[in-house]
Amino acid sequence: MIAAMFRMRSALALLAALTLALPLSAQKKEEKKEEKKEEKKEEKKKEPEDDVVIDNRGLAKKKAMEEQQQEDQMYESDSPFASGKPNTTVQREEKWKPGVGGHVILGFAFPMGDYDGQVKLSKGVNGLAFLGGDIGYWFIPHLFAGLGLGAGYVFAECSEQVSCSGWLLRGGPTVQARLSPYSNFTPFIGVGAGYEWMRISTSSDAATSVVAAHGFELLNAQVGFEVRSHGQFYGMFLGYSMAKFTKESSSIETDAGSKDDSRTIDDPGTHGWLSIGARGTMD
Repeated sequence: MIAAMFRMRSALALLAALTLALPLSAQKKEEKKEEKKEEKKEEKKKEPEDDVVIDNRGLAKKKAMEEQQQEDQMYESDSPFASGKPNTTVQREEKWKPGVGGHVILGFAFPMGDYDGQVKLSKGVNGLAFLGGDIGYWFIPHLFAGLGLGAGYVFAECSEQVSCSGWLLRGGPTVQARLSPYSNFTPFIGVGAGYEWMRISTSSDAATSVVAAHGFELLNAQVGFEVRSHGQFYGMFLGYSMAKFTKESSSIETDAGSKDDSRTIDDPGTHGWLSIGARGTMD
């Protein structure tokens, strides 16, 4: 009896010990798992992370090109009539470079002075409609030098039952200066010289004649202003040229025959052209 009770107590004690040991063992396993997780986290923290490099050079270059295009477009379209804000004087000065350039002119001229020592030019000529230009080099923003050439239609004085027409050619070196090349409004002056050739023909039922005269152009001066528009200059000018006809040739044809003559004008007069017109500048 006593032995049976002793065995029962031993079994109960063993059962109680197992009951306590199992949860403790499970708790230790969980603690070990947590410790391992913490160790792994620490190891990951200690491991050097790979550097992530984002190459934005392509995007930056594209953005810079777009900004440059916008700046160039603004520069090309700047004018006093433009809606955008024009570039500053410093920006224009930095952008300017020497190079080939030129002008195109269109205008009308009034005759002045003497054809020779006895005849006024206005006696045989009423006016001149001309088109011309020059090409040369801009050495600095203020200074241009080049070679000019012009041609015009001469409105000759005609009597009744006579038809007439005429042409004039001129050419020579020219030097021009802008007074404020970086502004939207730019005054300019120019001076040159050259050679002039004029031809007038008349025709009637009785005869046809051609008279040509030529000589040196002593002075060709211009003064005016230009306005910047879309990166170029357009303006107006007043001009005056002074020349002398020193050579003359003539040809007359009638039913009886023809006669040609050429001579040196012994007493050449000084004549001039007072002109007004418009011009455009390329630089």
